[in-house]
Amino acid sequence: MSSRRVDPRTIDLKEIKMEFFKNGEKINEGMGKDALGDPAYCVAWLAECLKTYNVTLNAGEVILSGALSAALPAVKGDHFEACFSELGSVSVEFV
Repeated sequence: MSSRRVDPRTIDLKEIKMEFFKNGEKINEGMGKDALGDPAYCVAWLAECLKTYNVTLNAGEVILSGALSAALPAVKGDHFEACFSELGSVSVEFV
């Protein structure tokens, strides 16, 4: 987990670029707008839908707005990294 915080009002989420790597090889890339046109729209849509079930989103919860890349199969030893312009990167290794 990162201690870095980004105010979504100060960046254009639609224009964030993501590059996706598997074992060091660039596999795919995407833009924030690939998530139904705007990642913020996706989260707002989810919040509205959940209201019909009396479920609310709470401050501090992590909400994923949607995929910017297709899911890939993973096996033991695989290392994945997603690099986001303006936001940084996240990685995972399957052990």
